[in-house]
Amino acid sequence: MTDHRVGTVVDTKDGDFFFQDYFVRLRCEPEFTGVHYKGMEDAVPAPQFEEALREPDL
Repeated sequence: MTDHRVGTVVDTKDGDFFFQDYFVRLRCEPEFTGVHYKGMEDAVPAPQFEEALREPDL
């Protein structure tokens, strides 16, 4: 939905980890406490995404 780099970060009691690291290396073992998206504050919708939202048949 964006051309900007946005990373999914999993918050745990042992710290914050990018999703792939949490899922693969840590096997989802640290207790999950939340999620946030690194880079989201600078991201804007991709032009093609905005255009698709204007489609009446969407």
